[in-house]
Amino acid sequence: MSLITGKFFAFLCILFILYYVLPKKYQWILLLFGSLFFYLNGPVSHVIFLLISAISTYYCGIALSKNKSKTPVVITILLNIGILFVLKYTAPAFDIISYVTGNKMPETHFIFPLGISFYTFMIISYVVDAYKGDINPEKNFFKYLLYVCWFPQIIEGPINRYKDMKEALFKEHSFDFNRCKYAGYRILVGLFKKVVIAGRFSVYVDRVFDNVHGYSGLTLLVATVFYVIQLYTDFSGCMDMVIGISELFGIKMAENFDRPLFSKSVSEFWRRWHITLGAWFRDYIYYPVFRSGFCKDVKTKLSKTPLKKSAMNVIAAISLFCVWSLTGLWHGGEVHYIVWGLYYAVILITSMLLTNKFKKMGKAHPEIFGSKWFGLFQIVRTLFIVTLGELIFRANTVRDALYMIKSIVTDFSLSVGSIQDSILPFTEDNTAIAYGAVAIVSFMALFIVEASLENGKDTFKKHKYINAAILIVVTLLFGVFGESGFLYMAY
Repeated sequence: MSLITGKFFAFLCILFILYYVLPKKYQWILLLFGSLFFYLNGPVSHVIFLLISAISTYYCGIALSKNKSKTPVVITILLNIGILFVLKYTAPAFDIISYVTGNKMPETHFIFPLGISFYTFMIISYVVDAYKGDINPEKNFFKYLLYVCWFPQIIEGPINRYKDMKEALFKEHSFDFNRCKYAGYRILVGLFKKVVIAGRFSVYVDRVFDNVHGYSGLTLLVATVFYVIQLYTDFSGCMDMVIGISELFGIKMAENFDRPLFSKSVSEFWRRWHITLGAWFRDYIYYPVFRSGFCKDVKTKLSKTPLKKSAMNVIAAISLFCVWSLTGLWHGGEVHYIVWGLYYAVILITSMLLTNKFKKMGKAHPEIFGSKWFGLFQIVRTLFIVTLGELIFRANTVRDALYMIKSIVTDFSLSVGSIQDSILPFTEDNTAIAYGAVAIVSFMALFIVEASLENGKDTFKKHKYINAAILIVVTLLFGVFGESGFLYMAY
């Protein structure tokens, strides 16, 4: 069930009314039934995978409450990673089988289970935290099931930890008008980002990236920039809606974005983009690898060589390489995802190795490195690096990505003809150019608002009701509604 359909909003309204009408002790039970109903709108087989994951990790937690043994932890994690791996990296085989057997209709192809990448990471954190003693395992299976399948977060995250969610999910909540007003505004902002900006840019981006050889360098560059905007507004818009929906029921979830477009370094960008995924990889991959026996052996061996001063950097580089290799694989098994992960591994490792030199340069020349202009340069530089990375990420193949980079460099022109060609992907119908212009203006307005917030000024706070009215009108007039999903639902 897509979040941008009338069907979903009808479901949400009914659930919201029942939540505050029923006796408070039944609130969490209603949320469980509502979440299962939401999930059952997809293929029933997907519920089987969800239940296997929930049951296996629940009983692992019960076992750990009696005996802190590694065996159930290892078995449970391998089982759930195995399910994710098989479904994520062999799913295309189902399409091939359907084709070979003559079942060629598009609607019969294998559909990747909703949210499996996100809830798998959640349940792994639950098992590991239970083993480490950071949480007490949940004794009530149905309460634990609600944590796993809470319907807003199961779409694209955030990847919430059990210790942060348990109290909010199961406590009794009273209706709070101010909280619901905030939640409604957050949902509206997210909807605006998704259907007005991301939805309109998606037409242009898909058309160009699916036929890269048919466009000039300028058009390929514009499509790449538009994709960065599409991805940001699609994903952050989803997070706004998800967090707002949870707030309607008194449930506060972790923020997943912190205005990453204003980051001054790539490492800062990834600390501010998909925050909960980055935190998950830091806590459950980076630190375990950094503290592993292998890295300790590397450090010991290096301490006996002239490279002893670089020992910590070496094991940090190993840890970063593992994190970003797995981040690429998490997004998909295609080669361009793996290359994307390695691209960031190289950049972040290089940045880490040069950190001390940059600090020394900053101290020696504060008039340059401390200026506003240099800060602006850092933001632009970071956006350039990120845009190149997203080109690799979005391209259908590595070959397409290399062709696009080459064309942008060698076939770039600002002539009248090339500018006209760059507008053509918007011309699907007579009004498409106007919709594209609305999307561009809307993003510029969003950027101005976020720039204001980045500078510590909520300039538009006192005009929230006017802003809400404008958002409603623009969203209804220019939004792309329907069953289209959010981009990260595919990962």
